Amino acid sequence: MNDIQAKELCFQLVNAGSEEDVFKIIKNNSILKDEKNWRHYGNYNNIGTVTGQAPKAVPSLIEKITNSIDAILIKACKLAGDDPESPTAPKSMDEALKKYFNLDDASYSDLSDKERRDLASNIQVIAEGSKKNPNIIIYDNGEGQHPQDFSKTFVSLGEGNKEKVFFVQGKYNMGGNSRFTFLRKGEISANNFEKK
Repeated sequence: MNDIQAKELCFQLVNAGSEEDVFKIIKNNSILKDEKNWRHYGNYNNIGTVTGQAPKAVPSLIEKITNSIDAILIKACKLAGDDPESPTAPKSMDEALKKYFNLDDASYSDLSDKERRDLASNIQVIAEGSKKNPNIIIYDNGEGQHPQDFSKTFVSLGEGNKEKVFFVQGKYNMGGNSRFTFLRKGEISANNFEKK
């Protein structure tokens, strides 16, 4: 798959409005429908970790927003030329907000409506689809992840990626997986896609 094809596939998946749309895309893509091209999420026996994280929908959604806040703070830290894991990095979220955004409770209340909206635009919660079965997308303008790092970031489980970053909330790369409990199709694997 060349870069143009990969980009087109990425946009197809991003623009999929439902799980059924994702299943169709995967079923029609020779690379994605091949079981050999899939990896376990974390480790093979991960069901206890996945189902033990936020058994209700609202806390699961909050986990994703928390990850977005962490990504925004880490990006701000890096843009300031700081190493998030260094001893000189902020030791708390309050300290990071003050250092990188010049914000505390008092200064936040002094922000203009436009300044608040600009700040808030860094994280967006988008709902699409039906009210009964919505597709909820969380977007952030945070640090981002390189595709070659996905196995250590997005699809790792319990790795402690942010364990030494004291100004973020998510530490062990586990909370974000709570969304799997709320998928309508159950376990995601290439086998499920082949059976559709």
